[in-house]
Amino acid sequence: MMRPPKYLMNAEIEFEAYLGNTAYGPSYDLPVSADVYIEPTNKLTTDYEGQEVVPEYLVIVRDDIDIPIKSKATYEGKEYEVINSTKYRPLNTFSHLEVYLR
Repeated sequence: MMRPPKYLMNAEIEFEAYLGNTAYGPSYDLPVSADVYIEPTNKLTTDYEGQEVVPEYLVIVRDDIDIPIKSKATYEGKEYEVINSTKYRPLNTFSHLEVYLR
């Protein structure tokens, strides 16, 4: 499977990777911008707590960046939470990253 073509990327999203909890609350890395393909979705999925939820968006990230669950994503001025993130690596070569936003 090859990487999604750049011309299909229809939006730009800013991701802040979740680093963990501190004494003052959750900690996030500096924002990273990525060209993505984004579409609204109503697919039932399981979040990081095991709850079945319906995310607002499915995001296909072409770049090989680390976006762990609980990260923040900013799209069109609104902040979302990453509830599922899966890297696709057929034949040990990075293809794309699928991210679900709530």
